[in-house]
Amino acid sequence: ETTAIAVVLWESEPEILPRPVTLTFEYLRSARAADVHASAQIVRKGRRICTVRAVAWQESRDKPIATASATLLLS
Repeated sequence: ETTAIAVVLWESEPEILPRPVTLTFEYLRSARAADVHASAQIVRKGRRICTVRAVAWQESRDKPIATASATLLLS
């Protein structure tokens, strides 16, 4: 969720902080007690709603531990 909001803030510079409307998480594998990295990209951006897809991984980006789909309210 935080990565998705950060990407929207970075790329679109909205006037207010985007608020989550829906969040869907898919846990793909168990995570160890190690650093977790995440990236996100905007799938679709409208005037009021933005859809973002995020991926989290630990050692290899090719082996994600979780994915998320978020719909954020921009206004």
